[in-house]
Amino acid sequence: MENTAVLSLTLSHLGSARIGMQDYIELRSVNSTIKITNSKHFVSENESRVIRRAKINKFEAFKNMYRMISSNIVDKTAPRLSDSIERLNAVSSVILDLDKMVMDL
Repeated sequence: MENTAVLSLTLSHLGSARIGMQDYIELRSVNSTIKITNSKHFVSENESRVIRRAKINKFEAFKNMYRMISSNIVDKTAPRLSDSIERLNAVSSVILDLDKMVMDL
């Protein structure tokens, strides 16, 4: 990147029966690192100390997102879609076709 920052993103698409899909995100700048594991463990640190460590309920973000979407629909304040309905249908159709092809392998 231009400012020497680095992003490392690792995702698994299957996961395990117990944990499910997993993710690991690492953001680095010149003297700081942020690590997010499985969308719930967060650690930020610099070269001398841990700045912040947190553990969150990863489903809380989804709950907040869907609450906001529902509220926007009810209040008619939802942002306009930038893509046409035709484009959304085309993209959705391709994704569903690809999914079917993978499942048929």
